[in-house]
Amino acid sequence: MIRVRHTALTILVLCLVALPARAEPDYVAINTAIAEEVMIPAYARLAEATQAHAEDWRKACAGEGVGRDTLKTSYHTVADAWAESFHWNFGPVTLLLRRDRFYHWPERRNAVLKSLNKLFADETPEKLELQNFAHISVAAQGLPAMERMLFEHTDTLDKSWNCKVAQTIAANMEEMAGGIVKEWRDDVLPVMKRGEEHPIYFSGPKETLNKTFTDLLTGYAIIKDQKILPVMGSSAQKAKPALVEARRSNRFARNLKHNLQTLFATDAIMARYLPEAEARDLAQKREAVMAQALVLPDFGEAVYDQQGRAQYKAFVDALSSLRTDMFSAYTKHLGVVVGFNSLDGD
Repeated sequence: MIRVRHTALTILVLCLVALPARAEPDYVAINTAIAEEVMIPAYARLAEATQAHAEDWRKACAGEGVGRDTLKTSYHTVADAWAESFHWNFGPVTLLLRRDRFYHWPERRNAVLKSLNKLFADETPEKLELQNFAHISVAAQGLPAMERMLFEHTDTLDKSWNCKVAQTIAANMEEMAGGIVKEWRDDVLPVMKRGEEHPIYFSGPKETLNKTFTDLLTGYAIIKDQKILPVMGSSAQKAKPALVEARRSNRFARNLKHNLQTLFATDAIMARYLPEAEARDLAQKREAVMAQALVLPDFGEAVYDQQGRAQYKAFVDALSSLRTDMFSAYTKHLGVVVGFNSLDGD
């Protein structure tokens, strides 16, 4: 009996040794696809949009016939592009505090208005030189400040100094966006494609995908935990519609659509490396979540209505379920792990 058990154990060990080792995913290929198909195109659109917006402000402040409607249109193009890169906290967008400077949100203690009022009150030309402007409060440097200039301060074009402030904000965003896409193309992407360590952003291909995956999951969390739940509150009586993202420019639904599109595009690339059945299941769930998002009622009004609140709760539940399924699939099949994200500690 002992000999039989020993023989059986030996056979089992030999069989396990003989099994082929599970192939490691091609992390370089996954990283490169995400960068080339999602991240860099989004930043390129952002750079192009900010350049056009800055030029519109230059013409407007110079009295060259550009009015508020044109400025609002180009603002929305910038905001669309940012909404497609909103969750990335990795790579050149982190250098020089660009991400915080470009989009100071959620806003705390009315920081944007306070920072703008300081600029309006002190007409010192040197403050508007870009190398100096980059060091003022982040609350006055980016898209939320520009939203105020266009949709709240209706006299911006009538006051020379205020117009110059807006023009500087636009030029500042142009410089940041241009720097991000240039550094991605010229520096980060070549290192990524070679599968090498980058001296600033990542130590190798697997860590790169870990960072990307963490930011992907963070994007879903931002939608739920920063954009929706704080506004809904625990009841209709405790709702806070003043916290709706980009409420002055009425962009909540538009932002949400672009947010989901960029998250789903990244998810779809990673799903290429999943078993077919799991990839198909995730794709169907993404389609269902997007379909829910597109029929959500106006958020600012829905928070007071039981049916509207129920729709948003159902959407949040579906989004959370999708996030859970993604986490399970990619940690299992791609071996990724989740690191620190921008919501940790909040």
